[in-house]
Amino acid sequence: MLIELEKIYADFESSVNRVASFIENYTEIRALDFQYMRRSKYYKAAQGRIEKIQAQFAETQSVKYNAVIISLYGCYELTIKQATKEVIRYMLINKIGEVDELKNENLAAVIKNIDRSGLDRKISLINGLYLLFKQNDVSGYNFDLSLNTFQNLKTGIVCSIAKVVGIHDLDQQLKSHPAVIEYVKDEKGFPNLEKAMQYIKSGVSIFEEIDALVDSRNKIAHEGYDSLMIADSIILNNLIPKLKLYVSTYLWILQLHILKFYEEKEGYFSNFDLIKPVINKNVICFNTGDNSVNKNNLVLITTDKNKIFAKIVNLQINGSNVDAAPKNTCIGCQLDICVKDSYKFKLFLGEK
Repeated sequence: MLIELEKIYADFESSVNRVASFIENYTEIRALDFQYMRRSKYYKAAQGRIEKIQAQFAETQSVKYNAVIISLYGCYELTIKQATKEVIRYMLINKIGEVDELKNENLAAVIKNIDRSGLDRKISLINGLYLLFKQNDVSGYNFDLSLNTFQNLKTGIVCSIAKVVGIHDLDQQLKSHPAVIEYVKDEKGFPNLEKAMQYIKSGVSIFEEIDALVDSRNKIAHEGYDSLMIADSIILNNLIPKLKLYVSTYLWILQLHILKFYEEKEGYFSNFDLIKPVINKNVICFNTGDNSVNKNNLVLITTDKNKIFAKIVNLQINGSNVDAAPKNTCIGCQLDICVKDSYKFKLFLGEK
């Protein structure tokens, strides 16, 4: 499950990076200046063609913009729904969480589609609902239609999607995530994280760029263009970074949601105590005990207010970097978030 979510995000990031590269290349081509070639005997022959291409770029600016916005929104919606469906699949197979809510959401999606379907398709959809509700057979859950009732994924709609899998405080979790707080600190130029947290708690919209993306996409879809085009510089420097932050944090919250289900079972976690105080706010030292540890392990952390998990950035044994540590070994473990001595730690041993 956790590996699938990591892959989904990697695909999303790759798609977004390609869009960013397209914008950068387009901008570079438009900015080309061939004046330095004026003394060349080929200049006159090339100049007319160059001017024509530059004029065509100007005329097709809206087409380029439409492609960028549709592409960004498409990979964003696809990723949100793909990741959520993976969690739904896990919950159904393992019969955990709010399974009735999952069934009801699928029922709404199927009913919405059934009127537009031919007879054979209607029979198939009805048979699936019978299996799901009357036989309690999860093979009747229609993943193709799952979450189709959710469209135009502004941040409020994503909160509604998260509620389907039992996450009822998505907005709160997003705003309290360390990466979001750090981003806001840097974006607004606050001197410390405390100021950033105060700003977030004031009720401001942190991800308004995503809602603006959805609005622009809707104008393009229904009217063919958006007269208020978002500037390329804003797309590259604000929208895309914020989109990556939002999606990565959403998937992080989904991962934590799944880890909590694992926590209810035996054999998936191992408690450990720190053998010395936290170093540099993110390095913990402990004995591996009966478990070997590598960079693929996660650490589930209980703070004063909630539970979070951290990824292992680096491992050390006696000051030397290692990829893995054997059983009963004292190690230093650098995490990707800041922690405190007062926190409680559990090592996630992995999916079985």
